[in-house]
Amino acid sequence: MDLLLFSTMVGFEFLNMSLKIENILFTGPFISENYYYRKNKPPTLILLVSKEGKNYNPEFFAQEIILADENDISFKDRLNNKNSESSGNIHIFFREYENKSQMISDYKHIKNLIDEAKKLRMKY
Repeated sequence: MDLLLFSTMVGFEFLNMSLKIENILFTGPFISENYYYRKNKPPTLILLVSKEGKNYNPEFFAQEIILADENDISFKDRLNNKNSESSGNIHIFFREYENKSQMISDYKHIKNLIDEAKKLRMKY
């Protein structure tokens, strides 16, 4: 499995980060409380990623993949509805697509990886 996470970390914040899962590049991170997907954007895959562990030795886990293409999504409301205790630790990565069939194929593939692993660990 080709799982890579590239980052520049500064204290608690991480900046200039890209996430690549099996040659699918995601842009981020965006703080989940501030991110709002609008349906007028291109079809998009959204990946929710948590950071765990010590700042000097963090681990990153893909928690959920979302297929976003027809409805507005407020992640602040979405995470509050799930009663997520660690919602402040969840960050958003996304990838926009021109080809909807490719997006659906990538979604199914990554969803299977997350479902199999329960917590899909990534290296940075």
